[in-house]
Amino acid sequence: MKKINQIILVSLIIIIVIITLIFLINNSELKQLICKDKNSDKEIIGGQRDAYGCLGPAGYTYDKEIQACIRTWELDETQKQAAKIAVEHVRPSNSLTIIQVEVLKCKGCFSINLTNKNFEEININFKDWEVVDKKSTENIILTAEQCTSQGGRLVNIVTEDNCNENEIKIGDVLDFISPNICCVEE
Repeated sequence: MKKINQIILVSLIIIIVIITLIFLINNSELKQLICKDKNSDKEIIGGQRDAYGCLGPAGYTYDKEIQACIRTWELDETQKQAAKIAVEHVRPSNSLTIIQVEVLKCKGCFSINLTNKNFEEININFKDWEVVDKKSTENIILTAEQCTSQGGRLVNIVTEDNCNENEIKIGDVLDFISPNICCVEE
């Protein structure tokens, strides 16, 4: 009986060693397929851009009417119209990407985030379908999230007077009981 147990134990150890070796061999082949060789000229998967600078693997395609890279499923027709006006305001180039078109609370009001070829973020605000200069804040209504997403700071005008010296008001924030404004650095 002792001898049979020893044979079974040795057999199990041999089977485990064989399975481990098979796994290691397959795993090293998998690593070679996945990992980029440092001496190779192959491009990293996911980083390919098309002729317009659009990041295809992230779902961006060039829209000729808007003249920028967009994710078509993220924008309705109204948002596409707003994106087109924003791109015209920035002056179109081959590498503008619309990141987000956020519909604000007032009619014809939008906050549009886009990036240029240097990956610099640009934010454009609209009121009544017109691009609004950051210094012109009359009746721009933002949510708290929209304020902070633009690098802004919420200021409760009951407890604080106004924006700091190095800041400008970009709109009113209406998510609170007491009045708030959104201030960003100039």
